[in-house]
Amino acid sequence: MMAEDFTAYAVIAHIGFDRPLSPQAIQQKVGELMSRIALDCVGEGARLIGHIKCLAETLEGGAIICSVTTEDGRATSSGRVPSSSDLLDVILNVLLYGLSDDRIEEIVERDIPMVFPRATFELEGCHHDHEHEEHDHSFVQFEEGQR
Repeated sequence: MMAEDFTAYAVIAHIGFDRPLSPQAIQQKVGELMSRIALDCVGEGARLIGHIKCLAETLEGGAIICSVTTEDGRATSSGRVPSSSDLLDVILNVLLYGLSDDRIEEIVERDIPMVFPRATFELEGCHHDHEHEEHDHSFVQFEEGQR
């Protein structure tokens, strides 16, 4: 039986850089992003990390698969991108207990610019609402005890 507070969040983040990043920098930053998202979810009240994972691709080809399955935020990855790129598409899945999908989206929207400070980004797809194609990514104010 699945617990009531289980959340399965999924989104595609299109991240554009002001200058191309090297393959090594992309690999490092993807891992950093996954770790930051995991640690911030735990810090915001997630009681159990199921799996936080992504597939990061560039237009030039190649892909990085990265995941976190523990509360310490330790990311593991495989794959690589073959050359520098100024655009990264990150297909992100967050499976955990204890946070709403809206709270997870706030964390993702906050963490992308922390890891990629001069980048622009757009979130596409839907984390929980499969009936609508457009999504409001505005800040949600939570009442005390609503987390």
